[in-house]
Amino acid sequence: MAAGLRRRRRGWAVVALAAGALATAAACSSDPDDDARPSIATDWSAGAAERSVTPTTTPDGLIPAGGGVTTSVDIADTPAGTEAAGTEAAPSTSPATTTTAPPPALPSVTFDVDAGPGGFAGTQGLTGGLGGETYVVTSDADSGPGTYRDALADGDRIVRFDPSLDGATIRLEDPVETDASNLTVDGSGKWITISGHATRFSGTNIVVAGMHFSENHENDADDAITFREPDDTQVFGLFGNVFEHASDGLVDIIWNRGHDVYATICGNAFRHHDKAMLIDSGEDDREGGRYSVTLCRNHWFDIYQRTPLSRFAHVHNFNSVFERYGKPDGSGGGSKSGGDGKGVSQHLVEGNMVFPRQEGETTFDGSEVSRPRSEWAAPQLDTDGAVRVNGNLLATVDGVTASEAEHDEDEVFEPPYPYELLAASEQLAAVIAATAGTCLPSGHTDAIVPCAPLIIDDPDGMIEIDIAPPANGLPAAPIESVEFVVGEARLPGRRVESNRWALDVAELGIGPTPIWAVAATTDGRTVESDLVLVSNVT
Repeated sequence: MAAGLRRRRRGWAVVALAAGALATAAACSSDPDDDARPSIATDWSAGAAERSVTPTTTPDGLIPAGGGVTTSVDIADTPAGTEAAGTEAAPSTSPATTTTAPPPALPSVTFDVDAGPGGFAGTQGLTGGLGGETYVVTSDADSGPGTYRDALADGDRIVRFDPSLDGATIRLEDPVETDASNLTVDGSGKWITISGHATRFSGTNIVVAGMHFSENHENDADDAITFREPDDTQVFGLFGNVFEHASDGLVDIIWNRGHDVYATICGNAFRHHDKAMLIDSGEDDREGGRYSVTLCRNHWFDIYQRTPLSRFAHVHNFNSVFERYGKPDGSGGGSKSGGDGKGVSQHLVEGNMVFPRQEGETTFDGSEVSRPRSEWAAPQLDTDGAVRVNGNLLATVDGVTASEAEHDEDEVFEPPYPYELLAASEQLAAVIAATAGTCLPSGHTDAIVPCAPLIIDDPDGMIEIDIAPPANGLPAAPIESVEFVVGEARLPGRRVESNRWALDVAELGIGPTPIWAVAATTDGRTVESDLVLVSNVT
């Protein structure tokens, strides 16, 4: 295992390993130098807040909905003196807070915290606001000190939300337009809804995670969120967000002014809308620059078209679920590569799971489906774009089978980054549908992606932790016992080596399960790992 995976802040360090036929959530960021077993790294921290995480709901789609998620977690370690002016100062260590999130609220698929965000944005060193000040949003008003609008006015910061806003809706009276760079918007575990108007970013090095964008349709031009008109190369990442019910598109990446754009968009839910995502330089500035976009482990549900539609782009779209796609009359469609000439845009589409509509079903706007659409991944026109498909699961629903079409597949790019492609299956589809769209805080205050990591596991495997001495070389008492906290249960760990403890995955049950480990030392101390999510696929 690469030594870099063992990140330590203080006290004991733990590396959670998944043995057997496993894959980590580091889908876009697998390290080729690591050993054969995928791993996911977490940190021990003495005195961590008590946490209770109970997933009792899933998003719309493959798995029935219901319930909510309750989580109590130490969410921030904010150094003194870094609070932004105009906000209530965040304490140096936030107290444990309990929040109840409405559906859908399950752990999000995200990445190994040490490996970074991966994908195209990872090739450009995406960090968001990591290392900057912390701005705490304290008001649900449209504008003024302590508001979402004010928080996004400047960069070099991480934006978080006060516990008093848990579950709040912030209704914008006008679009939020920001040219700030080096910015993270962290809504993990809060279920903060942004409605009314669009949020538009023209800066670079942006991370948006764990947010809910809905009902952004006060004017016809509003998308839920837009990245547009940068002054230079633009880099951004979207992780564990929900996008639904906007006026125009849910996410538009447009008008690049001839600059390159790099994005990693993973673990999100896109649902109940006409146009999901447009990647296009616009009518006037098509020459120069290219969009390079990684899409993975997203859930696209009840969408008419553009999942995504791209022009002048390289799009890597993999290990996602496409469910109930196309317009009621059979037009529209899914992952489309288009432009004004052959090969203008290229799509690599692989390991996805595709489920057509059923005749007679009702769509998000009340329309009845008269002709379910079959075609999903294809060039926009017969001669436009290049598409290569690989290992997609094309399901048959009520007699309609999903289809795909390659075109100029030999011209399609090879991803310039390591990634791990999981074999498409209905079981994996259920896991992704259940986990996309929400970001529970992992406790890693120094992680680029603030969501808890996920291990997608095999029921015959086991979760292991590898205890390592603290990095500062101070004496540390030996670990006497380890318990894995699974919901309300505390399951004893099994020592497999002197410093390695294990839990059989079979004890976790089926479906997304948040766990962490509690270790007792011989000198009477108790230390905890950060949150890790485990999900069986069979």
